Amino acid sequence: MGQFIGNSTNRIDSKGRVSVPPSFRPNLRKSDSDPADFVLRPSELHPCIEGWPKATIAAMAKPPAEIDPFDEAAEDEAVLWYGTAVEPSMDKEGRISLPKDMAEKAGITDEVMFIGAGLRFQIWAPAAGAARLAEVTERRRARSRAAQAGGAT
Repeated sequence: MGQFIGNSTNRIDSKGRVSVPPSFRPNLRKSDSDPADFVLRPSELHPCIEGWPKATIAAMAKPPAEIDPFDEAAEDEAVLWYGTAVEPSMDKEGRISLPKDMAEKAGITDEVMFIGAGLRFQIWAPAAGAARLAEVTERRRARSRAAQAGGAT
C-alpha cells in the first residue's frame, strides 16, 4: 500500500470530472490497465470527501471469525462505512466524477483540493482545504511548543 503525499488543486471540467493528482493514481489502481480500485466516502470528521484504496480497507477490516453479528455498534459502523461509500470509475487520464451529494456537503463547486493523508486522501473545496492545512500546521506547532516548554523545566 502506497502513501498519499502532498496536495494539489484541480478544476472540475464541464462534464463534472476532476483529475486525480498523478502521484496518487498508482495507489488507486492494481495496474495501469485495471479499473479504479478505491472508494470515495464522506468524511465523518470534516466537510470533505475521503478516498480509500480497497487494499487499505481490507487491511483494516476484522477477520470474519472476529465479527459478532449481534454487536449493534459494529453493525452501525459497518453500515455507515460501507453504506455511504461509492466506487468511482477513473478514466485513462486519471479523471473521476465526484458524487454530487458528497460534493455539495463538502461545499465543492468548480475546483477541488486533494490533500494526501498517508493511507487515504481527502478532497476539499480549495479554501476549506487550505484552512485545514493551516489549522493542522498551527496545532502541530502549538503541541511542539508545549512539549519544548514542558521539557525546559
